[in-house]
Amino acid sequence: MKKQLTLQEWEAISPYDDNDPKEEEEALAVHYGDMYWKLLAEDILKLSKVSGIVFLSGWENSKGARLEAYVGLLRGIPMWEYMELGEVQEVQLDELSPAYVAGVCAAQFAPREALIKLGLIRAA
Repeated sequence: MKKQLTLQEWEAISPYDDNDPKEEEEALAVHYGDMYWKLLAEDILKLSKVSGIVFLSGWENSKGARLEAYVGLLRGIPMWEYMELGEVQEVQLDELSPAYVAGVCAAQFAPREALIKLGLIRAA
C-alpha cells in the first residue's frame, strides 16, 4: 500500500516505519505484551503528525487500527479505506464517514448485531 500511495504522490508513513525488526517480532509473538503496547504508543505519536489516515481493507477487525481511527476522530482528520482495483494495481481511496468510524470504534463495547442493525458498521 505504501509503495502504491507514494507512486501516486502521497507522502505515506506506516506504523512499521523506523521500528526495530526485533521489537516488532517480539510484539507480534507476545500479542498484548509490553512491546506491543510500546509500539502502539509510538504509532499514536506518529498519528499526531499526519493530515489523514488510510486503512487497509478489514481494518475494522484490528484493535490497533480501531485505536488509530479513534485518534483520527479526535483529531478531526479525514480517513480512507485503501482498495486495489484489478491487476493493474490501480488504487482507489474510499472516504470513511466519521459516523461509520465512530460506529466501528464503539463496536468493541456494544453487541455487534445491534451496531449492524443501526447501520453503524457493515456486516461481514
